[in-house]
Amino acid sequence: MTSAPNFRPKSLPPEALEAWDAAEANIEASMQRVKKLTEDPHDTHNLELPNGDFLRSYPGVTRVELITNWGREIVKLGCSNVKVSLQDDGRTIKVFMNEQDQISEEENERRFRECMKFINDLKPGDIEKMMGPEFMEEFRRVSQ
Repeated sequence: MTSAPNFRPKSLPPEALEAWDAAEANIEASMQRVKKLTEDPHDTHNLELPNGDFLRSYPGVTRVELITNWGREIVKLGCSNVKVSLQDDGRTIKVFMNEQDQISEEENERRFRECMKFINDLKPGDIEKMMGPEFMEEFRRVSQ
């Protein structure tokens, strides 16, 4: 792929010439992105889609979390093929992923027993050490 042809007119006012140069730079940058994508068709980690959306792959990610001012709202473990899409002129983020297969009843029971043992073994102050004083303060406030 070659560079964008330079048809820069000479008779424009300076501010129009600056705008022309900026537009030319944008065209050149777009051509370079297309060139990069066409050089390695298997590189799909960073894509700008024709509709202007962006898609980024994270092949090594195995956990996805949504964190708000309240803390972890969503935690997904065992994820694969995670992709994040930025859409609607940067106003929307979508996360696409595959999840591990559903666990068996026996595995669910084993995990439940493990959690109950952990809870039963807690000593005073352990939850605050794990979650932090802000969590405990908010817990006390909402549990009254």
